[in-house]
Amino acid sequence: MTQEEMEAEIMNLRAQLSRIEREQQAGAEHRLRLEKVSRFMAVAFSIAAIALVMTGAIFLGRSNPIFPFALSLILTSISLGLLAQALRSPSPLAAVDGQDG
Repeated sequence: MTQEEMEAEIMNLRAQLSRIEREQQAGAEHRLRLEKVSRFMAVAFSIAAIALVMTGAIFLGRSNPIFPFALSLILTSISLGLLAQALRSPSPLAAVDGQDG
């Protein structure tokens, strides 16, 4: 290999590395956005479930048809909270590769 070919190869590798870094940054930003949305939805569903239970308890008494729906909202909220935490946590593969996330 000549000096020019080596320099061209180095420039090509730098361009590829730059592209990969941009893609990783975009992926991290996308995961952060998804984490915020899922956390917001988890809180909103929790508040809605609490409001339904309180409203049902006040106005409808014990035979409340709203309670199963409120329970499904609570379970969905828990699932979304776990999803948000999973999106926030660093990838297990990053720890194996020696990266911090």
